[in-house]
Amino acid sequence: MRKLIITLWSLALFVTTQAGDYAKYYQQLPTPVKAVVPVQIPDRQLNLVDCGGVGDGVTLCTDAFQKAIAQLAEMGGGRVLVPQGIWLTGPIELLDNIELHLDKNAIIYFSPDKRLYPNTTRRSSRVRPCIGATRRHNIAITGQGIIDGNGQQWRPVKRGKMSDVEWNLYKDMGGQVTDDGSLWYPWQMKNNYPDIADSPKKQEGMRNDLVRIEHCENVLFEGVTFQNSPRFHVHPCYCRNVILDGITVSSPWNVQNADGIDLSDCHQALIVNSTVSVGDDGLCMKSGAPAPNRLAGCQNILIDNCTVYHAHGGFVLGSETVGGVRDMVVRRCRFSGTDTGLPWRQNRTTLCERHRHDRHQGRGHRLPVRLRQPPCRQRRQADTHLHRRTAAAGPAVPGHPHRQRRVLRRADWHPSKWHSRTRLRSRHRHQQLHYYI
Repeated sequence: MRKLIITLWSLALFVTTQAGDYAKYYQQLPTPVKAVVPVQIPDRQLNLVDCGGVGDGVTLCTDAFQKAIAQLAEMGGGRVLVPQGIWLTGPIELLDNIELHLDKNAIIYFSPDKRLYPNTTRRSSRVRPCIGATRRHNIAITGQGIIDGNGQQWRPVKRGKMSDVEWNLYKDMGGQVTDDGSLWYPWQMKNNYPDIADSPKKQEGMRNDLVRIEHCENVLFEGVTFQNSPRFHVHPCYCRNVILDGITVSSPWNVQNADGIDLSDCHQALIVNSTVSVGDDGLCMKSGAPAPNRLAGCQNILIDNCTVYHAHGGFVLGSETVGGVRDMVVRRCRFSGTDTGLPWRQNRTTLCERHRHDRHQGRGHRLPVRLRQPPCRQRRQADTHLHRRTAAAGPAVPGHPHRQRRVLRRADWHPSKWHSRTRLRSRHRHQQLHYYI
């Protein structure tokens, strides 16, 4: 009896952090997708103020964040409460069983001092992300606040994308304009913080994501606004059991490489009820070449009831998809103002299996679906019509007798034999990509 009481008391220390009814999203799917499981965080809390944080937008709170996270981690985990205020900080590293919870009107604002970001723990060409985690379990970012990456301190901008007013605002910050006047770099800024590279172009190549988590399991982002990233905004890599529920991702429409939500080689992920409006791709799936000790390919992913406003592509496959995309459903999403609704970029051999798009609404796109081919396929104009000729009408879509599913068989073209359309590699002969029309 005593052992039972101790067990129940131990379980009571853990609460499901805004678990929601995730099972409802997996009903009536056109293909099986493995469901996510709720993320559990210990039921204890520590206020950032109690660890020395000052939310005045001037005092640097990096030590306060890491002190709060470390104290909770020593106790087995819990919630770091970020109350109302503007919290200036350097990079934040999440640990096991830690939730970062932002109250309404709480803003985490990342410092323009680039000296805070170099990665001293491992060899990398990029600096540390604003919020990072590596090989962690049960991590969460929740609440109603805003996380701002202060991206204009890192990324270049093109003159052709800027109005005169915007261009002058950037030049008023300092920086350096290229000799031909086409590009502005955040170099030698008027804030007097020193640069950390030998040249503007080299420093630009060091910028990292707003949130980048690698090799993690059980991840929850809910309710928070992620904005103004130096590079990609929300970027889980090689992660399992990822839940993105009701988040907002935002950046100016004309900034460089500002992807919204990128999943790289993630298994078992759910993206629902989220809104994206960014300067690059909106919802993007990437997968690199398989390697030891890490997940490969995007698999068991469900995207439901999301809205993408400005973006190059609403839902994007690629351009890195060599690891494959399997068991994915994207449905009930709205793309309004994107350059393209569904661009699929296949720069290398890509395996796409059991991949479904259904019930999308789009407005203002140049094309509803675009398949971008490798350069070897673009050498002849006739190749741009390849998929139209090889796509054959398939059976009716279940539940939608007026619609047909087209089965698109892709040939694996060898770059040195791009002129020969009859040469197929036998092991790729039966790869298919399904989409609804």
